[in-house]
Amino acid sequence: MARSFVQWKSKQQVGYQLPLDTIVAGQSRTRSYSSLITDSAAGATAFSCGLKTTNSIVAMDPNGTKPCLTILEAAKQKGLATGLVSTSRVTHATPAAFSSHVSNRNDEVEIARQQVDAAVVDVLFGGGYCWFIPQTAECSVRTDDLDLTKEITDKGYSLVLNQTDWDRLSTLPAVALLAPSHMPFDIDRQNLTVWQPSLEEMAKKALDLLKSPDRGFFLMIEGSRIDMAAHNNDPVGHLSDILAFQKAVEQAKSFVDAHPDTILVTTADHETGGLTVGVQLDPDVYPEYVWYPSQLDAATHSTEYLGDMTQFFATQNPAPSTAQLITFLTSTVCKSGLGFDATQDEINELLGVATDSLKVRYALSRMISKRAGLGWTTHGHTGVDVNLHVYSGADLNVQRYFGNIENTEVGSLLANFLGVGDSIPSYL
Repeated sequence: MARSFVQWKSKQQVGYQLPLDTIVAGQSRTRSYSSLITDSAAGATAFSCGLKTTNSIVAMDPNGTKPCLTILEAAKQKGLATGLVSTSRVTHATPAAFSSHVSNRNDEVEIARQQVDAAVVDVLFGGGYCWFIPQTAECSVRTDDLDLTKEITDKGYSLVLNQTDWDRLSTLPAVALLAPSHMPFDIDRQNLTVWQPSLEEMAKKALDLLKSPDRGFFLMIEGSRIDMAAHNNDPVGHLSDILAFQKAVEQAKSFVDAHPDTILVTTADHETGGLTVGVQLDPDVYPEYVWYPSQLDAATHSTEYLGDMTQFFATQNPAPSTAQLITFLTSTVCKSGLGFDATQDEINELLGVATDSLKVRYALSRMISKRAGLGWTTHGHTGVDVNLHVYSGADLNVQRYFGNIENTEVGSLLANFLGVGDSIPSYL
């Protein structure tokens, strides 16, 4: 979808490739220990520990009783610098699987504590500020009085909370908590009045901080919100964050070109949404072989953003009149936000769910996907294999990644490249 969108919008030739297209090496199989369809905790643990675990468990054995050594922890023990960059909360499943050990991925309060206490991550960039401040502070979700932001600075880390902090950041170690929860979708970030760095900017900053002539590093960069848009079945947010990730990949490829003893490995822990480029809307009518990128190009916001905005508008005190709500949905949400003229039936559907952000975003996602000719099979994950990409400027035996491999092999191969293969997998 992303490639053909760019081909259409930029009038590129048929052979045009995105950065990831140029480094496809094979595929990764995604099942977990407990299911043919993995969740993100088990999927990330396969990469971080080189072993299969049960869905929802983070960097522990399948019973959730024994923590496994992660490649980030092993790299730190070896004297390498380490980093995690994410557009989700830094306590979310994927960054957590490299930097903490919990039996339930939802225990993000504990994940935050472990990330700070262990101090094994030299660069930690992402969202989730509200998970690091005491329960008495505004927006805090903690259930204790720990002020982890103070502990971060007490341990000698630079703490980045705003653009001024970001611009002057130049030394390790550093923690940047750039949003109260998840960072915004890139299309929303571009239309915000407040500053937010792009994933490309975070990747560049992390690479600049971690590079050193004296030691190597391990850095995990996650385009987290690609998955979250797919959970919403939102092609607008999905596309915008795929393209943002492609820019981060191009940044990483440029770094490899300048530092050829570096290896870049890119994959996904799973597919989400079951996206199809092309959809049959009527089971009794044979479908056309078309999809319409122009429908996505007209959008200015994700359906999550528009769902939240609709709920806020509909639940004001005093409440808006029905006429005001119809105008808001017709003009602000559908026309300005997604670039289409809603039908009366669609407005009636939105009126019925206007006070529920999740239901609004799902409804809007169906409407824009239908117009674009895109289909979805689920709001959850699927069990399909995912692409595996590898790039290096030197003879680093990258062919080990070629072909169709198990997700645990990705972790093991990374460990071997870092020189910690004898420790992965193992338990603490």
